[in-house]
Amino acid sequence: MTEGLIIYFPDDEVATLTADLQAQSTFRRWILDLASPGLLKMLKEKMGKQMGDEAVLKFAPVNGVDFFRKFGWKPIDVRSQFKTAGKLKRLPLLMKLLAPLTPDCPTEQQAKKPWGGVVVLENEAKA
Repeated sequence: MTEGLIIYFPDDEVATLTADLQAQSTFRRWILDLASPGLLKMLKEKMGKQMGDEAVLKFAPVNGVDFFRKFGWKPIDVRSQFKTAGKLKRLPLLMKLLAPLTPDCPTEQQAKKPWGGVVVLENEAKA
């Protein structure tokens, strides 16, 4: 599980980590959180100054979970954090009404919109 980690890495470092984990015989599944470029932009605007120069947010692939496919990882579960929060009644009323409209797994065309989710990947070589 790498919750809250890969968003701080540039694409090439995430690619290296992804390939390294895939090559390990003991890693069958990987749980991570993922942000869309739209969410990354929003987070930088709202939290950038609070986080300081050392904590720069970087990773939010335009192709979403498909980023991991070329490294041998298959998404087996993708859940929108916003939609899940709505189901768990952890949102204000207006946001709760909007939550069901959020895609579980956005397309590249939706990448500019804010989206964050939790992804379970399966190592295809060890499935």
